[in-house]
Amino acid sequence: MKVALIGNMNNNNFAMLRYFRDLGVDAHLFLYEEDGRFAAAHFAHTSDTHFPEKYDAHITRTPIHNHMSDVLGGNVIARIAFYAMYWAAKVKKIPHAVVYKPPKHGASKEIERLLSSYDVLIGSGYAPAIFAKAGRDLTIFYPYSTGVEGVGCVDEQVSTGRSKLAFWATYPFYQLCRKRQIQALKKTKLLVSPDGEASLQTFKEDIGREGKTLALPMFYNLEDIPADIPAHLQSVHERIRQHDVAFVSHARHLWQHLKGMTPQEHSKTSKNNHWVFEAFAALLEKRKDRSPLLITFDYGKDAPASKALCTQLGIEDNVLWLPTMARKDIALILSWCDAGIGEFYSEKIIWGGTGWETLAAGKPLIQGYLYEDDAFEQQYGYPVPPLLKVRTKDDVLAHLLSITNDPVQARQIGEASRTWFNTRNGLALAKEWLAILKSSVKTDKGAA
Repeated sequence: MKVALIGNMNNNNFAMLRYFRDLGVDAHLFLYEEDGRFAAAHFAHTSDTHFPEKYDAHITRTPIHNHMSDVLGGNVIARIAFYAMYWAAKVKKIPHAVVYKPPKHGASKEIERLLSSYDVLIGSGYAPAIFAKAGRDLTIFYPYSTGVEGVGCVDEQVSTGRSKLAFWATYPFYQLCRKRQIQALKKTKLLVSPDGEASLQTFKEDIGREGKTLALPMFYNLEDIPADIPAHLQSVHERIRQHDVAFVSHARHLWQHLKGMTPQEHSKTSKNNHWVFEAFAALLEKRKDRSPLLITFDYGKDAPASKALCTQLGIEDNVLWLPTMARKDIALILSWCDAGIGEFYSEKIIWGGTGWETLAAGKPLIQGYLYEDDAFEQQYGYPVPPLLKVRTKDDVLAHLLSITNDPVQARQIGEASRTWFNTRNGLALAKEWLAILKSSVKTDKGAA
């Protein structure tokens, strides 16, 4: 069985590639042209491993763009429009201008050639619509966006800061692209929802399909850690050693209520990162005898607002701001700290990559959690990990205090978190995915 993994948002498929190859599967990762570049440079697959050369032979960068331009590249009007966008972006020196450039004629044949020997295709993004042009249907599709990229959240382009003129200029193309994405998803063998309700609802209401809730083995934790501290992290390590307790918050900063955004839109997108700083300020006030450190990253459009909030709260001396970093470096920093802090959505959404990384590192995870435990297990198929659950800002403070006051218990929670991850995710989950793939291939051969 040969498995093609298409696209690498958040390095999800690179983790899957490594797990599959550990299990003896002939898996290959096909990158979109923009994967690991431009704004997503910190998601390059080389950012996730200290030994990238080990995987070079199993990764191919394609000329395919995960964008409407590749979906609609055969439409004459769309080609003209996207070429205009491409040259306008070039003139403005927009780094990712290339994504607007329509594919070359014959691109579908190139896709067909690349994938001709593969039995299983797993992808996200616009992969269903793009590969349908080449006559290939995906075996498994999973979305990396809450909802489903290219299908749900049509108005997201306005609410995330695009001008209304730009939105309405591209709206007809978006709708045509959406139609093709839905048609391709109807033909996809299995639709998987890692985030639960939001994507399942889109699958059912917009595509007319039932989806399967299944987590992604999205963080690979079987790689050896370098014996020596990398030179560029030595100052960070030394800073952590100067404090009694250290917390890491490496989620994207996204919490401000933008003008024109409805309360419902804000509720769906806000990570409520400001709770972290406000609770941390209260921790400093309550435990003046201790020297806590909060580490966070200059990542996300609201990072400047978070920095301003730190200044307003007077906590900047205890907050270490780091530049956007490779995940392999974040994993090391997590290993030196006492706990990780996730996201605090106002809706029922499972934790994302930051949460999985913290659990895999064997650290307590302070995480937004709005489920009842029985309902969570019924929906996701596994019990809740030993989270430090958050519903309100006061909960964040309570957990910061508990970790500061009882480091022994914090270490116990961390070890339980690592055990949970190794049992419910990681290699164990990759085996579950492999069983589904083998069943799919067997079914296809039986039908043939």
